[in-house]
Formats: sequence, structure tokens, C-alpha cells
Amino acid sequence: MSSYDYNSFMQSSTGVSSGIDWGSMVDAVVEAKREQYAPLEDEKEILELKIGLLEEMSANFKTVQSALTTLTLASTYEKKTAEFTVYSPSGMDASNIITATPTTDAALQNWDIEIEQLATTESRISTRVSDRSESLGLEGTFYINVGGARAKIEVETGDSLLDINYKITNATDEITGESIAVEAQLIDNRLVISSSESGLGEVATNYISAFRGEFDSGTGGTDYLVRTPEETLTKGSSDIVTIGNPTTRAVPPSVTLYDTDGNAIDKDDYSYDSSTGELTWDSGAIAEGTEYVVQWDYPPFVAEIECGDTTYTVGTDFTYDNATGTINWTTTGNHPDEGEEYTVYFSNTLNLTGTGSGSTTDISAYAPSGGFASGNPMEITVGGTTYTEGTEFTFDRDTGIIDWTGGSWPLTTEPVGSMSIDIGTGSALSYYSNVFTLESGTGDDILGSLNLDATEEGEYWSKAQDAKLTLNGVGVTRSSNTIDDLIAETTLELKNTGHVAMEIVLDTEEAIEAINEFITAYNDAMDWINVRLSEEEEVEQDSEDWQTSEDFDKKFGLLHGSSLLWQTKSRLRRLISDPLETLGSLSMLSQLGITTDDEDYGKSGELVFDEEKFLAALTPGEVSYYDQWMTDSLSSSTEPLSEIRDGFTAGSFSVTVGGKTTTIKVTNTDTLNTLAQKINNATLDSTGSSGGTYSYNGSAPVRAKVVDNILAIISEDVDEDLYIQDTDGVLKSLGLDVTETDDAEHHVLGTEYCVAELMSEAMSNLDDYMDSLVSSSTVTYGDTSTPEGRIASEIYFMEKEIDYIDERIADYEDRISLTEARLWKQYAAAEEAIALYSAQLSSLTSTFNNLNGTSSSE
Repeated sequence: MSSYDYNSFMQSSTGVSSGIDWGSMVDAVVEAKREQYAPLEDEKEILELKIGLLEEMSANFKTVQSALTTLTLASTYEKKTAEFTVYSPSGMDASNIITATPTTDAALQNWDIEIEQLATTESRISTRVSDRSESLGLEGTFYINVGGARAKIEVETGDSLLDINYKITNATDEITGESIAVEAQLIDNRLVISSSESGLGEVATNYISAFRGEFDSGTGGTDYLVRTPEETLTKGSSDIVTIGNPTTRAVPPSVTLYDTDGNAIDKDDYSYDSSTGELTWDSGAIAEGTEYVVQWDYPPFVAEIECGDTTYTVGTDFTYDNATGTINWTTTGNHPDEGEEYTVYFSNTLNLTGTGSGSTTDISAYAPSGGFASGNPMEITVGGTTYTEGTEFTFDRDTGIIDWTGGSWPLTTEPVGSMSIDIGTGSALSYYSNVFTLESGTGDDILGSLNLDATEEGEYWSKAQDAKLTLNGVGVTRSSNTIDDLIAETTLELKNTGHVAMEIVLDTEEAIEAINEFITAYNDAMDWINVRLSEEEEVEQDSEDWQTSEDFDKKFGLLHGSSLLWQTKSRLRRLISDPLETLGSLSMLSQLGITTDDEDYGKSGELVFDEEKFLAALTPGEVSYYDQWMTDSLSSSTEPLSEIRDGFTAGSFSVTVGGKTTTIKVTNTDTLNTLAQKINNATLDSTGSSGGTYSYNGSAPVRAKVVDNILAIISEDVDEDLYIQDTDGVLKSLGLDVTETDDAEHHVLGTEYCVAELMSEAMSNLDDYMDSLVSSSTVTYGDTSTPEGRIASEIYFMEKEIDYIDERIADYEDRISLTEARLWKQYAAAEEAIALYSAQLSSLTSTFNNLNGTSSSE
């Protein structure tokens, strides 16, 4: 276009030459074209509005699913708590005396607990110095012995209390290099050394680990065992006192008594029973109020020592001093390497070889500390023959001489051969692992200078003590104030002395709160469905008002009659109301107070929750339930038990209900299903447990069912317990030990377990269904991946349809753009032609005027 500017023409819709409004003409054509795909725009908008509604629905059910999280857990309904009543001290809050943390398997029961003393750590407190960083001017060593470990503390002249504290904190065992079980700290410029663990830490063992120390050629080497307990007692009015506690703790295998000056008390003045821990004084042996020291003896003999695959022999490789608890390695024998760990085995049997060369055997060299204890007669076995003190020989406990000619049926000489001599004392090493002792070393008296060697309790020494309490009338001691082995599935935390009653009860607060939260979310979601299903379209999609309406109006009625909504509502109602196949006696949520609202005949589908009915189902005695036992969950209910259960035992077991007994025979080919069928078809044995005679044709009052590959054996009578005898171990081989009556996993102990089973299964089913609605996880079919959840899937396909509409609209727009460009070119060409024709006309007009003698201006 040489004489016409096309771009200028495009910028001005009205032709300069023609005066024609080309732009309006183009707009009219384009608008007419766009009217052709207006229905697609409307369809797209409807889809977008439906997606918004479905996203609302998805959000509602995600809220429901979130509320189900706690309810799917069986522990929610089995949660226990402890409630306390304080007897003394009056007015004190129970939490300041004791707390208890029961697990979900704790039994619902009452306990009477009286705490007499708390467990404490042993502590040594030094004298106070003016400056903890100032040099003490002491030089030397001392030792810390604790739990068999021994650490050497070296103090230099320039060391301060702060330096000594640091050295103790970082102290290690001389041989193993491991940290010792004490702690050190500075408090008000005083050094405080404490055991790492509270209580005495009483231990009794037939063997113990030790570590090889230094060994000098020509002199051998000595290793020290842990120190045995020592206790100062005062003679009371009774001649009998218990050493240790035979109910809950180890007792000394033997003891030696000393007076306060360190002199051994004659063993004839007392006797000791290692089976009960009872020490009995001879009448008048010592006066009431007299203090004496009880030293627990080391075991009388070390039978052998093992290190790796090597065994070391007593008498050849080492000797054992049971008075001091030391292992002395001989210079000529074998011994473990320095620092190597080895195991010491103890025995109360002395093995000697009888030569038959004399009438006596001298074992005085093997006497336990304090001499041989009196008690049961000594027995000596030679070959297959056992000789008894008083019959074949006599034994002088003071001299350690066995006289083979002194019995009522005497021998003439010592028997020939290997003699095993049982000296009648314990074979266990008993010691306190938590207490520690401080031992002076070389140089200055560091312990005395700091008053760390105090011999009486008070400002400088606090002894370790065990916690003492009485539980339902039974005295108990423990090293720690945290006790988890007294009341099954319950941890006690002792805080102070006092007397309380404790009741383990169900903690229903969390469950009720969670159920109410679920009911609210569920009803909101159901109300949303009801509204969308019932509403009619407010604005017709093909009406003139459609484009001017708000989104709310446009959404109204879009999901009316939606199959997704009514199918969801129908499925939810079934999940709430349909019974479930459970192991327990509860099978419907209505039994727990969760029902569909009966207003308007339940058409809304919304739920109501009766808390009282739910609590009644959890309260012992409020709801009857069947006694039942359950096996482990197996891999199959249709395959032979012998093939799917390692160690399965065929045989018989009997079940008694109300005095009526049936016997079930189980073979290797039986499955869980066939075993259940045998129980359900079982007839009574001819004679009942109470002696009555029954017909073989009488049905046994017991039934069985298999759920999730678990066999449940159930009493037919809610008032009767099951008594099962499994002498052949058939049920035990399936995980059901009928002697473990408190095993909640295999024995229903109360309705809370039935509630937990029903609620957790019902809520899990609901959770699975929620997931089937809202899950955005993808599932692949061939080459196509789509969301797994039904709502998410519908949204996905609507979005795909919108994408397709967008593509069609874009295609329309492309063609309209081409049409528009073509029209502009055509109109531009027409404008150019008009301009040309106008110029030609003007030129002709001017020519004609000139020929006629007139100017163009006239």
C-alpha cells in the first residue's frame, strides 16, 4: 500500500477517505463469531462451580477423616489412669506423694500403698573451703570403689577443690578405662560426691565379670572383686532379725558378725538361715541395744574362671581368698592378659581328691570368712556314694577337720577318689552396686583433711537407702523411686512418704472428646449433603439472569440429585448402622450410644451420641460380656495348623463352663476353621467337672469363631467363665497360654476391650471410606493415571473437560483472529481503493472545471 498507511488505518477504526466505521464492522463480525462458542463458556463456568462444590465436599470429609485419627486406635478406649485418696499426711495433694502411669493393659483394681521411705543416693560432703579455686596444699592419692569398679584419684600439691571435683567427674576404672558410677559437684565451696543411682542396688549372682590387672613376674597378680554389703544393726528385744528382704531382694548366702571394734563374733552365738534371711541370736548372747556389724560373706569357693575359650583352674592358675574377695594369680600358672575381662564362677562345693592314707581330711584352709557356718549336716559325695555328717563322719567347724572314724557308721580311712564336699553355705556373691566407698592411698590424708572419711551419718555422710513401701499389706523395697515391676503395666513414681489408696480406672475423657468431635464433623458433612441434594436451581442456566447472578445463586441446585452425594450418604448410613463381625460381644455402634438421629425417621442421616450409654459399656459390671480366649493372629484360617505355625502341637484340650466340660481333639491337619467347627459342634463329656453325669449328645456351652485369622473360644453364658485345660500345649502352641489370665491380648478381661475392638474397627472402616472419597493418590490404568478418591477423581475429570473446552475456545479464538485479520486487510484494501477513486474523481472534477473555464475553488 504505497499511498496508504495500513498501520495507521488499523489504529483508527474509521476510514479517513471513506468515513466508514470499519472497526465497528469488524467488532460486529467478531462478536457474532464468538456467540457461536458462548455455550462452551457457560459449560466451563458450570464445571468450575461444580468443582468448587466438590472441593467443599472434600474439605468436609477431610475434616471428618481428621477427627477419626484418634478413634481408630484401640488404645483410645483402653486408656487407664490412676485416682488417689490420701489417708496421710492429711491435706496433702496426692501428686506430692505418688504418681502412677498405667498402660492400656493395666488391670482395673484397687491398691493400698504406704510409702515409708524414699530411695536416696549415697553422698559424701567435704568441709567448706573459703575459695574453691585456691590450692589445698595436699598431695597424694585415694580410691573410689563402686559396683566392682575402682578409680584412682591423684591429687597434686597445687590442686584446688575445683581440680579434685574435675578429676572425680572424669574418673575411670583403673583396668577397663570406663567411667565410674559416681557424680561430683561443688555446692557452696563444698565437694559433694554422690552415687549415680539411688538405693543400694542389691545384687546376688553365681558368677561375676572381673578384669585382669597388672601382673609381675615372680610375684603374680591380684584382682579384687566387688565389695560385699556391710550393715550396722542394733540388737532389739527380739532374738530374730531379717537380713535383706526374702520377698523382693536377694539375701546373704552367709554372714559374719563383728562387734564395733572389728572383732569377729563367735558363730556359736548366732545362727543364720540363708533361705529366709533370718539371723537368730542365742538367748543372752548379746545385750539389747548393743550395736553389731553384719558383713555379707563372699562365696566360699571359686569353682573356675573362664576367659574366652580358656578355662583357668583353681589351685593351679590362681587361688581365691574368700575372706577378702581376691583372686591371686600364681606365678607358674596361666592368666588372662592385662585389662582382659573374665568370668568368675562361684560354688559352695569343694572338690578334693581323697587318698585313703588317713582317717581325717583337713579343709581348714578353705574355711569361709568367720569360720564354717552351722546348719544342715555336711554331705560328701565320692563316686556314686554320698556320706553324711554324723553317720559316716563327724566335722569340727572350729578346726575344719573331717573325722571319718567318728560317725555312728564310721569308716576306717578317708575314701579314695574325687570328693565333692558341700559345706552348706550359699554359692552366690551378694553386693551393693550403687553404694561407694572411699579408700585412702599414698601421701597426705586427703580424705581426712576434707572430712570425706566420716564414719557416722550426718553433715558429711548420707547413706544410700532403698525405697520402702507397703503394697496391700506386703512390705517391698526398691533401689529407685521409679518402680515399674510391682503393679503390672503400671509405673509408680514415689515423691514423698505417705499413705494413699490408688484405683486404676478407665480414662474416658479423650475418647468422649474425640467422639464428640467426630460427631460434629460428620453431621456437618451430612448436613452439607442434605442441603445440596434437596436444593433446586435458583437461576436457569439459559436465562438472561445467569450471567448477572452471583456464584452462590449459580451454585444453587447444581448437585441436586447427584449420584455421588446420595451414594455417599447411603454408604455412610450403612457403615454406622450395620453390625460388624468382631471377636468380642459388641458388634454395633448403637450398643455404644452412637446412633442415627431418629427425628424425621432418621432421613437426615445425622448422628447423636449418648455419653451415658457409652460410659456404661466401659464400666465394669454395667454391661455383661462373654468370657473368651483368643489365639495369635495366624497367616491363614484354611491351611493346616502344622504347616503355618512353627512348633504346633497336636493333642487335646478341655473347656469347662458352669461345671460342664467338653474335650476337643486337634490333629496336624486341622485348620483354624475346622478347629472352630469342632468347638461349635462339641458335645459334653460323659462326666462333668463337678462329678455330674451328662449325655454325650448334650451341646457344650461354648462356641468359637474365626475373625482375621484369630480363633476365639467363647462362653455361651455371660454369667460363666471359661476354664481351659491345655495339658498337651495345643493352644499354647497357637499363642494362647491359658495360665496367663491377665494377658489382655489373648483373654478378654473387661468390656473396655470389646468397646476398643468395635470402635477401632468401625472407625477404621469409616476412615477407609473417607480415604476412598478424598484421596489424591493416583492409580494407573494402562497409560492413564487418575486420582484414587472418588471426589478427587470427579474433580480431575471435570478439570480435564475444562481443559478440552479451553482448547476448543482457543481454537475458536485462533480462527476468529485469522478472520479479524482478514477483515482488516479487506477493509484496508477497500479504504485504499476508495481513497484512490476519490483522488481520481477529484482529478477528473478539476479537469472538467478547467475545460469549462472554472476553477476548482468555485
